[in-house]
Amino acid sequence: MKEISRRSFLKGSVAAAAALGLTGIAPSAFAEEAEKAAEAEVEFAALDYAAAEAAKEEETDVVVVGIGVSGTTAAAGAADKGCKVIAIDRAVGFQATNNVNTTGAWHVESSEQVKYEGYITKQEAFEHIMAGTNYQCNARLIRNLLEVSGRAIDIVINSGMPLLYPFSFGATDWLSRGGHVYLVDGMERVPFLQKIFDDRPNIELRWQTQVTNLLKDGDAVVGVLTTDKDGNVTKIRAKSVIVCTGGFLQNKEMVAKYYGGAELVPQDNRYNDGEGIQLLQNAGAQMGKNFSISMNEMGSANFKATPTFSWAPGRGTNATFYFPNFGLMLVNRAGDRFMDERRMCEATMYSGEQALRESTYFTIVDQDFMDKISTTPVIDFLGEGAKANMGQALLAGFDGVVLDNIYDDFEEAVSQDWAFKADTIEELAEHFNMPNLVKTVETYNAACESGVDDQMYTPAEYLIPVKKGPFYMVEYNVGAWLTLGGIKTDGNLAAQTADGKSIPNLYVAGADADLWSVPYYQGGSALGFCYASGLLAGETAAENAMK
Repeated sequence: MKEISRRSFLKGSVAAAAALGLTGIAPSAFAEEAEKAAEAEVEFAALDYAAAEAAKEEETDVVVVGIGVSGTTAAAGAADKGCKVIAIDRAVGFQATNNVNTTGAWHVESSEQVKYEGYITKQEAFEHIMAGTNYQCNARLIRNLLEVSGRAIDIVINSGMPLLYPFSFGATDWLSRGGHVYLVDGMERVPFLQKIFDDRPNIELRWQTQVTNLLKDGDAVVGVLTTDKDGNVTKIRAKSVIVCTGGFLQNKEMVAKYYGGAELVPQDNRYNDGEGIQLLQNAGAQMGKNFSISMNEMGSANFKATPTFSWAPGRGTNATFYFPNFGLMLVNRAGDRFMDERRMCEATMYSGEQALRESTYFTIVDQDFMDKISTTPVIDFLGEGAKANMGQALLAGFDGVVLDNIYDDFEEAVSQDWAFKADTIEELAEHFNMPNLVKTVETYNAACESGVDDQMYTPAEYLIPVKKGPFYMVEYNVGAWLTLGGIKTDGNLAAQTADGKSIPNLYVAGADADLWSVPYYQGGSALGFCYASGLLAGETAAENAMK
Protein backbone atom coordinates (compact mmCIF):
# COMPACT_ATOMS: atom_id res chain seq x y z
CA MET A 1 0.00 0.00 0.00
CA LYS A 2 1.26 3.43 -0.86
CA GLU A 3 1.71 5.51 2.25
CA ILE A 4 1.65 9.17 3.14
CA SER A 5 2.95 10.55 6.41
CA ARG A 6 0.72 12.50 8.78
CA ARG A 7 3.11 15.43 8.54
CA SER A 8 2.94 15.56 4.76
CA PHE A 9 -0.82 15.56 4.55
CA LEU A 10 -1.17 18.16 7.27
CA LYS A 11 1.21 20.57 5.58
CA GLY A 12 -1.19 21.87 2.95
CA SER A 13 -3.50 24.60 4.10
CA VAL A 14 -6.74 22.95 3.05
CA ALA A 15 -5.63 19.56 4.33
CA ALA A 16 -4.52 20.95 7.64
CA ALA A 17 -7.73 22.86 8.07
CA ALA A 18 -9.76 19.73 7.51
CA ALA A 19 -7.72 17.84 10.09
CA LEU A 20 -9.86 19.48 12.74
CA GLY A 21 -12.73 17.31 11.61
CA LEU A 22 -10.83 14.13 12.28
CA THR A 23 -11.14 14.28 16.02
CA GLY A 24 -11.30 16.43 19.09
CA ILE A 25 -8.48 14.45 20.56
CA ALA A 26 -6.44 12.32 18.16
CA PRO A 27 -3.15 10.50 18.73
CA SER A 28 0.12 9.65 17.20
CA ALA A 29 2.30 7.10 19.02
CA PHE A 30 3.11 8.11 22.56
CA ALA A 31 6.78 8.80 23.18
CA GLU A 32 9.01 5.87 24.00
CA GLU A 33 10.05 7.73 27.13
CA ALA A 34 6.61 7.15 28.70
CA GLU A 35 6.89 5.42 32.00
CA LYS A 36 5.93 1.74 31.76
CA ALA A 37 6.30 0.58 35.35
CA ALA A 38 3.06 -0.57 36.97
CA GLU A 39 1.94 1.38 40.00
CA ALA A 40 1.08 -0.24 43.30
CA GLU A 41 -2.60 -0.65 44.09
CA VAL A 42 -4.03 2.58 45.53
CA GLU A 43 -7.49 3.05 47.07
CA PHE A 44 -7.68 6.85 46.61
CA ALA A 45 -9.73 7.31 49.78
CA ALA A 46 -10.28 10.84 51.04
CA LEU A 47 -8.32 11.34 54.27
CA ASP A 48 -8.53 13.78 57.12
CA TYR A 49 -5.71 16.27 56.69
CA ALA A 50 -4.53 16.13 60.30
CA ALA A 51 -4.49 12.33 60.31
CA ALA A 52 -2.62 11.90 57.03
CA GLU A 53 0.98 10.86 57.53
CA ALA A 54 3.84 12.13 55.38
CA ALA A 55 7.57 12.67 55.64
CA LYS A 56 7.21 16.21 54.35
CA GLU A 57 4.61 18.99 54.49
CA GLU A 58 4.21 21.91 52.08
CA GLU A 59 1.75 24.69 51.33
CA THR A 60 0.59 26.27 48.09
CA ASP A 61 -2.35 28.19 46.71
CA VAL A 62 -3.52 25.76 44.00
CA VAL A 63 -2.74 22.12 43.25
CA VAL A 64 -3.47 20.85 39.73
CA VAL A 65 -3.74 17.07 39.46
CA GLY A 66 -2.87 16.13 35.86
CA ILE A 67 -0.75 18.10 33.37
CA GLY A 68 -2.51 17.14 30.17
CA VAL A 69 -4.56 19.48 28.00
CA SER A 70 -6.84 20.74 30.78
CA GLY A 71 -4.10 20.74 33.39
CA THR A 72 -1.97 23.01 31.22
CA THR A 73 -4.59 25.74 30.95
CA ALA A 74 -5.71 25.21 34.56
CA ALA A 75 -2.21 25.79 35.90
CA ALA A 76 -1.66 28.75 33.56
CA GLY A 77 -5.01 30.28 34.46
CA ALA A 78 -4.39 30.07 38.20
CA ALA A 79 -0.83 31.33 37.86
CA ASP A 80 -1.93 34.31 35.78
CA LYS A 81 -4.22 35.30 38.64
CA GLY A 82 -1.17 35.48 40.90
CA CYS A 83 -1.41 32.11 42.61
CA LYS A 84 1.43 29.77 43.51
CA VAL A 85 0.66 26.52 41.70
CA ILE A 86 1.98 22.98 42.03
CA ALA A 87 1.06 20.82 39.01
CA ILE A 88 1.40 17.05 39.40
CA ASP A 89 1.35 14.17 36.93
CA ARG A 90 2.32 10.48 36.92
CA ALA A 91 3.89 10.75 33.44
CA VAL A 92 7.60 11.35 32.89
CA GLY A 93 6.98 14.61 31.04
CA PHE A 94 4.91 16.34 28.38
CA GLN A 95 5.94 13.71 25.83
CA ALA A 96 3.85 11.12 27.69
CA THR A 97 0.65 13.19 27.96
CA ASN A 98 -2.24 13.86 25.59
CA ASN A 99 -0.75 17.31 25.06
CA VAL A 100 1.44 16.01 22.24
CA ASN A 101 -1.17 13.86 20.48
CA THR A 102 -4.07 16.17 19.70
CA THR A 103 -4.99 17.38 16.23
CA GLY A 104 -7.35 20.33 16.27
CA ALA A 105 -9.50 22.29 18.71
CA TRP A 106 -12.76 24.18 18.25
CA HIS A 107 -12.77 27.60 19.92
CA VAL A 108 -14.56 30.92 19.66
CA GLU A 109 -13.24 34.48 19.74
CA SER A 110 -9.55 33.68 19.96
CA SER A 111 -7.05 36.44 19.21
CA GLU A 112 -6.63 34.98 15.72
CA GLN A 113 -10.33 34.55 14.99
CA VAL A 114 -11.32 38.11 15.77
CA LYS A 115 -8.95 39.35 13.06
CA TYR A 116 -11.43 38.10 10.45
CA GLU A 117 -14.97 39.12 9.64
CA GLY A 118 -17.67 36.58 10.34
CA TYR A 119 -15.95 34.88 13.26
CA ILE A 120 -18.13 32.77 15.54
CA THR A 121 -19.46 34.80 18.44
CA LYS A 122 -20.09 33.36 21.87
CA GLN A 123 -23.82 33.75 21.38
CA GLU A 124 -23.74 31.95 18.02
CA ALA A 125 -21.72 29.11 19.48
CA PHE A 126 -23.98 28.82 22.54
CA GLU A 127 -27.15 28.66 20.48
CA HIS A 128 -25.55 26.23 18.01
CA ILE A 129 -24.41 23.79 20.71
CA MET A 130 -27.49 23.95 22.89
CA ALA A 131 -29.96 23.53 20.02
CA GLY A 132 -27.82 20.90 18.32
CA THR A 133 -27.69 18.78 21.47
CA ASN A 134 -31.40 19.22 22.22
CA TYR A 135 -30.42 21.19 25.31
CA GLN A 136 -28.78 18.19 27.01
CA CYS A 137 -25.78 20.20 28.17
CA ASN A 138 -25.34 22.18 31.36
CA ALA A 139 -26.28 25.59 29.93
CA ARG A 140 -24.52 27.61 32.65
CA LEU A 141 -21.33 25.66 32.14
CA ILE A 142 -21.41 25.82 28.34
CA ARG A 143 -21.93 29.57 28.52
CA ASN A 144 -18.94 29.97 30.82
CA LEU A 145 -16.75 27.64 28.75
CA LEU A 146 -17.46 29.72 25.67
CA GLU A 147 -16.69 32.89 27.60
CA VAL A 148 -13.10 31.73 28.20
CA SER A 149 -12.74 29.63 25.03
CA GLY A 150 -10.72 32.14 23.03
CA ARG A 151 -8.43 33.01 25.90
CA ALA A 152 -7.80 29.31 26.55
CA ILE A 153 -6.43 28.61 23.08
CA ASP A 154 -4.56 31.93 23.22
CA ILE A 155 -2.38 30.36 25.91
CA VAL A 156 -1.24 27.87 23.27
CA ILE A 157 -1.05 30.48 20.51
CA ASN A 158 1.12 32.75 22.65
CA SER A 159 3.60 29.93 23.27
CA GLY A 160 4.51 30.12 19.57
CA MET A 161 2.99 26.71 18.85
CA PRO A 162 2.68 26.32 15.05
CA LEU A 163 -1.05 26.35 14.28
CA LEU A 164 -3.14 26.76 11.18
CA TYR A 165 -6.47 28.58 11.16
CA PRO A 166 -8.97 27.36 8.53
CA PHE A 167 -11.20 30.37 9.15
CA SER A 168 -8.40 32.54 7.75
CA PHE A 169 -9.07 31.02 4.31
CA GLY A 170 -12.71 32.05 4.32
CA ALA A 171 -14.15 28.67 5.32
CA THR A 172 -17.78 29.00 6.36
CA ASP A 173 -18.70 25.64 7.91
CA TRP A 174 -18.99 25.39 11.69
CA LEU A 175 -15.99 23.14 12.05
CA SER A 176 -13.62 25.38 10.14
CA ARG A 177 -14.90 28.61 11.63
CA GLY A 178 -13.81 27.39 15.04
CA GLY A 179 -10.74 25.49 13.88
CA HIS A 180 -7.28 25.79 15.45
CA VAL A 181 -5.15 23.02 13.93
CA TYR A 182 -1.73 21.85 15.10
CA LEU A 183 1.02 21.75 12.47
CA VAL A 184 3.44 19.80 14.66
CA ASP A 185 2.94 16.83 16.92
CA GLY A 186 4.80 14.51 19.27
CA MET A 187 8.11 15.69 20.65
CA GLU A 188 8.06 18.78 18.42
CA ARG A 189 5.38 20.26 20.67
CA VAL A 190 7.31 19.84 23.90
CA PRO A 191 9.37 23.09 23.71
CA PHE A 192 6.21 25.15 23.21
CA LEU A 193 4.43 23.41 26.08
CA GLN A 194 7.45 23.95 28.29
CA LYS A 195 7.42 27.64 27.38
CA ILE A 196 3.89 27.98 28.75
CA PHE A 197 5.26 27.00 32.14
CA ASP A 198 8.61 28.75 31.82
CA ASP A 199 6.71 32.00 31.26
CA ARG A 200 4.96 31.44 34.59
CA PRO A 201 7.64 30.92 37.26
CA ASN A 202 4.97 30.63 39.96
CA ILE A 203 4.12 27.13 38.62
CA GLU A 204 6.13 24.14 39.84
CA LEU A 205 5.89 20.97 37.74
CA ARG A 206 6.18 17.60 39.47
CA TRP A 207 6.41 14.67 37.10
CA GLN A 208 6.36 10.96 38.01
CA THR A 209 4.33 11.80 41.08
CA GLN A 210 1.01 10.27 42.05
CA VAL A 211 -1.75 11.90 44.06
CA THR A 212 -2.93 9.06 46.26
CA ASN A 213 -5.47 10.94 48.36
CA LEU A 214 -7.44 14.16 48.57
CA LEU A 215 -7.16 15.60 52.06
CA LYS A 216 -10.18 17.04 53.83
CA ASP A 217 -11.03 19.15 56.84
CA GLY A 218 -14.68 18.48 57.46
CA ASP A 219 -16.50 18.80 54.14
CA ALA A 220 -13.78 20.91 52.53
CA VAL A 221 -10.85 19.62 50.48
CA VAL A 222 -7.70 21.26 51.83
CA GLY A 223 -4.87 19.48 50.04
CA VAL A 224 -3.42 16.30 48.58
CA LEU A 225 -1.16 13.45 49.60
CA THR A 226 1.44 12.51 46.98
CA THR A 227 4.05 9.83 46.39
CA ASP A 228 6.94 10.46 44.00
CA LYS A 229 8.87 7.94 41.92
CA ASP A 230 11.28 7.31 44.78
CA GLY A 231 8.49 6.57 47.22
CA ASN A 232 8.69 9.87 49.09
CA VAL A 233 5.34 10.86 50.60
CA THR A 234 4.45 14.56 50.76
CA LYS A 235 1.41 16.26 52.25
CA ILE A 236 0.52 19.48 50.43
CA ARG A 237 -1.95 21.91 51.96
CA ALA A 238 -3.74 23.88 49.25
CA LYS A 239 -6.47 26.49 49.19
CA SER A 240 -7.88 24.98 45.99
CA VAL A 241 -7.45 21.64 44.23
CA ILE A 242 -8.22 21.00 40.55
CA VAL A 243 -8.50 17.41 39.28
CA CYS A 244 -8.10 16.89 35.52
CA THR A 245 -6.57 13.48 34.80
CA GLY A 246 -8.17 12.70 31.42
CA GLY A 247 -11.17 10.47 32.07
CA PHE A 248 -11.35 6.70 32.36
CA LEU A 249 -10.97 5.13 28.91
CA GLN A 250 -8.15 2.89 30.17
CA ASN A 251 -10.30 1.50 33.00
CA LYS A 252 -12.29 -1.50 31.72
CA GLU A 253 -14.48 -1.74 34.81
CA MET A 254 -15.50 1.92 34.66
CA VAL A 255 -16.13 1.74 30.91
CA ALA A 256 -18.40 -1.27 31.41
CA LYS A 257 -20.22 0.47 34.26
CA TYR A 258 -20.95 3.73 32.47
CA TYR A 259 -21.31 2.42 28.90
CA GLY A 260 -23.82 -0.37 29.35
CA GLY A 261 -21.31 -3.20 29.60
CA ALA A 262 -19.45 -2.18 26.44
CA GLU A 263 -15.74 -2.58 25.83
CA LEU A 264 -13.76 0.23 24.23
CA VAL A 265 -10.37 -0.02 22.56
CA PRO A 266 -8.44 2.82 24.22
CA GLN A 267 -6.53 5.16 21.95
CA ASP A 268 -5.35 7.64 24.56
CA ASN A 269 -2.81 8.03 27.34
CA ARG A 270 -2.33 4.98 29.54
CA TYR A 271 -2.81 7.23 32.57
CA ASN A 272 -6.39 8.08 31.57
CA ASP A 273 -7.53 5.29 33.86
CA GLY A 274 -10.17 6.95 36.03
CA GLU A 275 -7.85 7.66 38.93
CA GLY A 276 -8.89 11.30 39.13
CA ILE A 277 -12.58 10.44 39.06
CA GLN A 278 -12.06 7.93 41.86
CA LEU A 279 -10.33 10.61 43.93
CA LEU A 280 -13.26 12.94 43.32
CA GLN A 281 -15.93 10.35 44.09
CA ASN A 282 -14.20 9.35 47.31
CA ALA A 283 -14.30 13.00 48.33
CA GLY A 284 -18.09 12.98 47.87
CA ALA A 285 -18.44 14.14 44.24
CA GLN A 286 -21.28 12.78 42.11
CA MET A 287 -20.82 11.31 38.64
CA GLY A 288 -22.84 13.10 35.95
CA LYS A 289 -25.43 11.53 33.64
CA ASN A 290 -24.09 12.00 30.09
CA PHE A 291 -21.62 9.48 28.66
CA SER A 292 -20.51 9.42 25.06
CA ILE A 293 -17.34 8.90 23.03
CA SER A 294 -15.45 10.40 20.16
CA MET A 295 -15.12 7.32 17.94
CA ASN A 296 -12.02 6.81 15.82
CA GLU A 297 -11.97 7.94 12.19
CA MET A 298 -12.03 4.45 10.62
CA GLY A 299 -15.06 3.34 12.62
CA SER A 300 -13.25 0.25 13.82
CA ALA A 301 -10.64 -1.24 16.11
CA ASN A 302 -9.90 -4.65 17.61
CA PHE A 303 -8.35 -5.71 20.90
CA LYS A 304 -6.65 -8.67 19.22
CA ALA A 305 -4.97 -6.64 16.46
CA THR A 306 -1.45 -5.22 16.53
CA PRO A 307 -1.72 -2.22 16.49
CA THR A 308 -5.26 -2.26 17.85
CA PHE A 309 -6.65 0.61 15.73
CA SER A 310 -6.09 2.94 12.81
CA TRP A 311 -7.06 6.57 12.39
CA ALA A 312 -5.58 7.24 8.95
CA PRO A 313 -3.81 5.38 6.12
CA GLY A 314 -0.11 4.74 6.28
CA ARG A 315 0.15 4.19 10.02
CA GLY A 316 1.47 0.63 9.83
CA THR A 317 -1.98 -0.69 10.68
CA ASN A 318 -4.18 -3.38 9.16
CA ALA A 319 -6.03 -2.11 6.08
CA THR A 320 -9.17 -4.09 6.93
CA PHE A 321 -9.79 -1.40 9.55
CA TYR A 322 -10.78 0.91 6.67
CA PHE A 323 -13.76 -1.22 5.57
CA PRO A 324 -16.48 0.57 7.62
CA ASN A 325 -15.69 3.78 5.70
CA PHE A 326 -16.91 2.13 2.48
CA GLY A 327 -20.53 1.56 3.51
CA LEU A 328 -20.25 -2.21 3.79
CA MET A 329 -22.90 -4.26 5.57
CA LEU A 330 -22.45 -4.25 9.36
CA VAL A 331 -23.91 -6.95 11.60
CA ASN A 332 -23.92 -7.69 15.31
CA ARG A 333 -23.00 -10.90 17.09
CA ALA A 334 -26.34 -12.48 16.19
CA GLY A 335 -25.81 -11.69 12.52
CA ASP A 336 -28.40 -8.89 12.36
CA ARG A 337 -27.83 -5.49 10.81
CA PHE A 338 -28.09 -2.73 13.42
CA MET A 339 -27.64 0.62 11.67
CA ASP A 340 -27.83 2.54 8.42
CA GLU A 341 -24.30 1.86 7.21
CA ARG A 342 -24.22 5.24 5.51
CA ARG A 343 -23.90 6.86 8.93
CA MET A 344 -20.67 5.01 9.62
CA CYS A 345 -19.28 6.60 6.44
CA GLU A 346 -20.73 10.07 6.68
CA ALA A 347 -20.60 10.63 10.46
CA THR A 348 -17.97 8.14 11.57
CA MET A 349 -16.86 9.79 14.79
CA TYR A 350 -20.47 10.42 15.79
CA SER A 351 -21.63 6.83 15.12
CA GLY A 352 -20.25 5.61 18.40
CA GLU A 353 -23.65 5.42 20.08
CA GLN A 354 -24.94 2.77 17.67
CA ALA A 355 -21.71 0.79 17.74
CA LEU A 356 -21.55 1.04 21.54
CA ARG A 357 -24.85 -0.76 21.83
CA GLU A 358 -23.28 -3.76 20.12
CA SER A 359 -19.72 -3.41 21.50
CA THR A 360 -18.57 -6.02 18.96
CA TYR A 361 -19.69 -5.90 15.33
CA PHE A 362 -18.67 -7.33 11.97
CA THR A 363 -18.47 -6.58 8.28
CA ILE A 364 -18.68 -9.12 5.48
CA VAL A 365 -17.46 -8.82 1.87
CA ASP A 366 -17.26 -11.16 -1.08
CA GLN A 367 -14.55 -12.06 -3.58
CA ASP A 368 -15.65 -9.44 -6.09
CA PHE A 369 -15.14 -6.70 -3.49
CA MET A 370 -11.74 -8.02 -2.45
CA ASP A 371 -10.55 -8.21 -6.05
CA LYS A 372 -11.70 -4.67 -6.70
CA ILE A 373 -10.35 -3.12 -3.50
CA SER A 374 -6.95 -4.72 -4.10
CA THR A 375 -6.55 -3.07 -7.51
CA THR A 376 -8.59 0.15 -7.40
CA PRO A 377 -7.68 3.43 -5.65
CA VAL A 378 -9.43 3.65 -2.30
CA ILE A 379 -10.74 7.10 -3.13
CA ASP A 380 -13.04 5.48 -5.73
CA PHE A 381 -14.87 3.58 -2.99
CA LEU A 382 -15.80 6.67 -1.02
CA GLY A 383 -19.15 8.33 -1.54
CA GLU A 384 -19.51 12.09 -1.56
CA GLY A 385 -20.93 12.04 1.95
CA ALA A 386 -18.02 9.98 3.21
CA LYS A 387 -15.56 12.38 1.61
CA ALA A 388 -17.26 15.35 3.25
CA ASN A 389 -17.10 13.60 6.62
CA MET A 390 -13.40 12.87 6.30
CA GLY A 391 -12.35 16.27 5.10
CA GLN A 392 -9.36 16.98 2.90
CA ALA A 393 -6.76 15.87 5.43
CA LEU A 394 -7.90 12.27 5.69
CA LEU A 395 -8.72 12.22 1.98
CA ALA A 396 -5.17 13.34 1.28
CA GLY A 397 -4.05 10.31 3.26
CA PHE A 398 -6.04 8.10 0.90
CA ASP A 399 -4.85 9.90 -2.24
CA GLY A 400 -3.23 7.39 -4.58
CA VAL A 401 -3.62 4.55 -2.07
CA VAL A 402 -4.40 1.12 -3.44
CA LEU A 403 -4.85 -1.67 -0.91
CA ASP A 404 -2.66 -4.05 -2.85
CA ASN A 405 -1.69 -5.77 0.38
CA ILE A 406 -5.25 -6.37 1.51
CA TYR A 407 -5.01 -10.16 1.24
CA ASP A 408 -1.90 -10.21 3.42
CA ASP A 409 -3.56 -7.91 5.93
CA PHE A 410 -6.65 -10.12 5.98
CA GLU A 411 -4.53 -13.20 6.63
CA GLU A 412 -2.79 -11.35 9.44
CA ALA A 413 -6.22 -10.65 10.97
CA VAL A 414 -7.08 -14.34 10.59
CA SER A 415 -3.87 -15.31 12.38
CA GLN A 416 -4.80 -12.92 15.22
CA ASP A 417 -8.30 -14.45 15.40
CA TRP A 418 -10.38 -11.45 14.39
CA ALA A 419 -11.22 -12.45 10.81
CA PHE A 420 -12.35 -15.58 8.96
CA LYS A 421 -12.69 -16.69 5.35
CA ALA A 422 -15.24 -19.26 4.17
CA ASP A 423 -16.66 -20.61 0.93
CA THR A 424 -20.24 -20.11 2.07
CA ILE A 425 -22.24 -17.76 4.28
CA GLU A 426 -23.37 -20.80 6.24
CA GLU A 427 -19.77 -21.55 7.19
CA LEU A 428 -19.26 -17.98 8.37
CA ALA A 429 -22.44 -18.17 10.42
CA GLU A 430 -21.27 -21.40 12.04
CA HIS A 431 -17.77 -20.08 12.77
CA PHE A 432 -19.02 -16.89 14.43
CA ASN A 433 -22.13 -18.54 15.94
CA MET A 434 -24.48 -16.12 14.17
CA PRO A 435 -27.95 -17.69 13.92
CA ASN A 436 -29.43 -14.88 11.80
CA LEU A 437 -26.57 -14.23 9.38
CA VAL A 438 -27.77 -16.32 6.42
CA LYS A 439 -31.21 -14.68 6.37
CA THR A 440 -29.68 -11.24 6.90
CA VAL A 441 -27.37 -11.63 3.89
CA GLU A 442 -30.23 -12.89 1.70
CA THR A 443 -32.37 -9.90 2.63
CA TYR A 444 -29.47 -7.50 2.17
CA ASN A 445 -28.61 -8.85 -1.29
CA ALA A 446 -32.25 -8.47 -2.34
CA ALA A 447 -32.05 -4.81 -1.25
CA CYS A 448 -28.87 -4.40 -3.30
CA GLU A 449 -30.68 -5.73 -6.39
CA SER A 450 -33.75 -3.54 -5.95
CA GLY A 451 -31.90 -0.49 -4.69
CA VAL A 452 -34.37 -0.23 -1.82
CA ASP A 453 -33.39 -1.13 1.73
CA ASP A 454 -36.52 -1.73 3.81
CA GLN A 455 -34.54 -2.65 6.93
CA MET A 456 -32.27 0.28 7.68
CA TYR A 457 -33.08 2.55 4.71
CA THR A 458 -29.46 2.72 3.62
CA PRO A 459 -29.22 4.59 0.28
CA ALA A 460 -28.53 2.50 -2.80
CA GLU A 461 -25.04 3.97 -3.28
CA TYR A 462 -23.97 2.31 -0.02
CA LEU A 463 -25.51 -1.10 -0.75
CA ILE A 464 -22.69 -3.44 -1.77
CA PRO A 465 -23.79 -7.04 -2.54
CA VAL A 466 -22.26 -10.07 -0.88
CA LYS A 467 -22.76 -12.84 -3.44
CA LYS A 468 -19.59 -14.39 -4.82
CA GLY A 469 -17.57 -16.72 -2.63
CA PRO A 470 -15.29 -17.06 -0.91
CA PHE A 471 -16.52 -14.64 1.72
CA TYR A 472 -14.48 -12.57 4.15
CA MET A 473 -15.69 -11.50 7.60
CA VAL A 474 -13.88 -9.09 9.93
CA GLU A 475 -14.65 -8.53 13.61
CA TYR A 476 -14.46 -5.04 15.12
CA ASN A 477 -14.58 -3.43 18.54
CA VAL A 478 -15.37 0.21 19.22
CA GLY A 479 -12.29 2.42 19.32
CA ALA A 480 -12.39 5.77 21.11
CA TRP A 481 -10.11 8.71 21.75
CA LEU A 482 -11.52 9.53 25.18
CA THR A 483 -14.48 9.11 27.44
CA LEU A 484 -16.90 12.02 27.30
CA GLY A 485 -18.61 12.27 30.66
CA GLY A 486 -17.51 12.71 34.25
CA ILE A 487 -18.12 14.47 37.55
CA LYS A 488 -21.12 16.74 38.03
CA THR A 489 -20.15 20.39 38.47
CA ASP A 490 -21.69 23.81 38.83
CA GLY A 491 -21.32 26.43 36.14
CA ASN A 492 -17.78 27.24 37.23
CA LEU A 493 -16.54 23.64 37.55
CA ALA A 494 -16.78 23.25 41.31
CA ALA A 495 -17.28 19.53 42.00
CA GLN A 496 -20.75 18.77 43.30
CA THR A 497 -22.36 16.18 45.53
CA ALA A 498 -25.46 14.19 44.59
CA ASP A 499 -27.70 16.87 46.11
CA GLY A 500 -26.09 19.63 44.06
CA LYS A 501 -23.91 21.14 46.76
CA SER A 502 -20.42 22.27 45.80
CA ILE A 503 -17.56 20.64 47.67
CA PRO A 504 -15.50 23.52 49.08
CA ASN A 505 -12.17 24.12 47.34
CA LEU A 506 -12.53 21.20 44.85
CA TYR A 507 -12.70 21.71 41.08
CA VAL A 508 -12.70 19.42 38.07
CA ALA A 509 -11.88 19.93 34.38
CA GLY A 510 -11.45 18.16 31.07
CA ALA A 511 -12.53 14.55 30.56
CA ASP A 512 -12.95 14.13 34.32
CA ALA A 513 -15.91 16.56 34.16
CA ASP A 514 -19.46 16.29 32.82
CA LEU A 515 -19.02 18.70 29.89
CA TRP A 516 -20.58 16.99 26.87
CA SER A 517 -23.85 15.76 25.43
CA VAL A 518 -24.94 12.36 24.13
CA PRO A 519 -24.03 11.86 21.38
CA TYR A 520 -20.82 13.84 20.89
CA TYR A 521 -21.81 16.84 18.82
CA GLN A 522 -19.46 19.57 17.61
CA GLY A 523 -16.24 18.34 16.00
CA GLY A 524 -13.16 19.66 17.76
CA SER A 525 -15.09 20.46 20.95
CA ALA A 526 -13.64 17.47 22.81
CA LEU A 527 -10.27 19.21 22.79
CA GLY A 528 -11.70 22.73 22.81
CA PHE A 529 -13.79 22.12 25.91
CA CYS A 530 -10.82 20.49 27.62
CA TYR A 531 -8.73 23.60 27.07
CA ALA A 532 -11.57 25.94 28.06
CA SER A 533 -12.59 23.96 31.14
CA GLY A 534 -9.00 23.96 32.34
CA LEU A 535 -8.81 27.73 32.15
CA LEU A 536 -12.23 28.20 33.74
CA ALA A 537 -11.35 25.85 36.60
CA GLY A 538 -7.94 27.48 37.05
CA GLU A 539 -9.35 30.97 37.28
CA THR A 540 -12.22 29.91 39.53
CA ALA A 541 -9.84 28.03 41.84
CA ALA A 542 -7.53 31.05 41.95
CA GLU A 543 -10.35 33.38 42.95
CA ASN A 544 -11.28 30.94 45.71
CA ALA A 545 -7.66 30.72 46.88
CA MET A 546 -7.29 34.48 47.04
CA LYS A 547 -10.42 35.14 49.09
